Amino acid sequence: LELDAVGPVKFNILRVIASSGVSRSSVYHHFKNRDGVIAAVEVARMSEEAAFINLVLKQTIETVATHREAMDAIRSVLVATGSELGKKLRAHRIAVIATAQTIPLLSEQMRDDQKKIDDDLRDILRTAETRGLSAPIPNVEGVVHLITSLFIGRTMVDILGTDEADAAWVDATMESLEHLIPPKG
Repeated sequence: LELDAVGPVKFNILRVIASSGVSRSSVYHHFKNRDGVIAAVEVARMSEEAAFINLVLKQTIETVATHREAMDAIRSVLVATGSELGKKLRAHRIAVIATAQTIPLLSEQMRDDQKKIDDDLRDILRTAETRGLSAPIPNVEGVVHLITSLFIGRTMVDILGTDEADAAWVDATMESLEHLIPPKG
């Protein structure tokens, strides 16, 4: 894919049109412009990644029996996403966020997608409360925003490039989550 090869800044829609065999008018009809194509592809990718993580989290919360089991499962996910693939996905997301600062359509679509991701995470936290896995969370909206920002911020730890820094991030994140999402009772 052109977007994978050169990134959103150097993306050339004319090369894509030439190699795809799709008419230029059709592309512009569906996506309006170059930015529309970028927005559609990038938001779809990030949405799929977030939906997968939220699905795993939702299934976990629906099947575990205790707060401790839920926290242990979350730790496992955090450790797993310290992989090279996890680092690559976070770096890509940061690049897309930076690009969205100059492409209003991408920014708008990311905002809409983030609202959906936040809604899903809020529902997951409410399910944990309903199932008795956590105490009620008074500022659930703020907790949702903090959790999503933690994962973007992890990119700074990725830059350090050490297993020790990543392990420290996982530990600190889990300590924070234990306070933000306390056990019931």
